[in-house]
Amino acid sequence: MKISVVLPYLSGFGGIETVVEQWSMNLDSYLVSEKESIEYVFPQGCANYEWQVGMKNVKNNCVNEKRKSYRKISGLIWLVKYVLANDRDIYIVSSSKAIRILSILKKITRKKFIIISWMHFSLTHKDAQDINDIVRAEYHLSLCKDMETEFIELGINPNKIYTIGNPVNRNDKNIVISEDKTRRFVYVGRLILNGQKNLISLLRCLKDLKNREYNFEWRFDCKRPIE
Repeated sequence: MKISVVLPYLSGFGGIETVVEQWSMNLDSYLVSEKESIEYVFPQGCANYEWQVGMKNVKNNCVNEKRKSYRKISGLIWLVKYVLANDRDIYIVSSSKAIRILSILKKITRKKFIIISWMHFSLTHKDAQDINDIVRAEYHLSLCKDMETEFIELGINPNKIYTIGNPVNRNDKNIVISEDKTRRFVYVGRLILNGQKNLISLLRCLKDLKNREYNFEWRFDCKRPIE
């Protein structure tokens, strides 16, 4: 079985990159035949390629152009050429637009590949993806039970949804509870006030702590550069 994982334009520092790295490191051990392969495909390339060091079977369209419109056109042409030149059994896709393109190419070329969506945003974030394109996929990988419910509410057959979650490294180290009277809240992730991360809601909740009668001091730390 030949699988291609089609990914959107990435910064090189996000959570999707971490997951893809883990996939690359761990899934290779399951490939027992030369007829089996997994390729990681980037039709629009990446802003930074350092994170791909050590990964196998990576196919990049190295677009040396920061203009989004140019990247999209170049990515479209590159993906069409890739599909025409390769006979893959499964496409796992993390972009709703790429799902639409692959769906159209499947009809035109009459190739028998299967399209599986692998979205990394809640389906309620319609600014980041097109639901009408996502439902074109034959199967869907869900990151959590809530996302699985969102797929079902769209009318997707539950038998075509597989909840896999994101991989994590096992660690036996325990976080020691501090005896300091100051309560410390730590946020680890991209600092986006609205939209996907909705950090503004967290800040409003913390602000509300001062408006209530709590007998402790607190501090809030963020661990990520602002985008």
